[in-house]
Amino acid sequence: MKKLTYILFASVIILTGCSEDFELNDNDQNLNVQLLAGKYVAFTADGANVTIPDIDAEEGETGIELNVEVPTGSTSNVIVNFTFGGSAVFGTDFTVANATSSGGSVTIVPDPGDDPADLIDNVDIVVDLLTDNNQDGDKVLEVILSSASNADGSVLVGRGGTDLLKTAVINISDID
Repeated sequence: MKKLTYILFASVIILTGCSEDFELNDNDQNLNVQLLAGKYVAFTADGANVTIPDIDAEEGETGIELNVEVPTGSTSNVIVNFTFGGSAVFGTDFTVANATSSGGSVTIVPDPGDDPADLIDNVDIVVDLLTDNNQDGDKVLEVILSSASNADGSVLVGRGGTDLLKTAVINISDID
């Protein structure tokens, strides 16, 4: 009986100590939870990260893969358009297959054999860095997701339709 009384007393103490209420988006508690939109495209980031680390590379490196995903999957192809920014020059400092100096597009094709628990469809934007034989200093290449669409219409760009995970940065070291 003493043991049961002790357990009951300890339970009451523990439960009354856990009475503080928290609300979503409560600035006093430093909570800011945002509901993400259902279907969007973004660069792939580990876990809950909202940025991807810059990629450090040298002139002449090829096959740098920037993975773009539809985290909630899609029932039809998703065409993702991208542009370039930064100081690197298309055709002189880098190339991307089927792209021009103004940008390009890739298509995310849903895998019909996907396990329903794994709905993430993705594709890589592959960047090849060129050696320009000029001592012109280091360059920066930004690959920016600009728009996306599928058979249902527009698809949001960036994690949850925000600016998060819309831009990938490659720092290019001059080796000349």
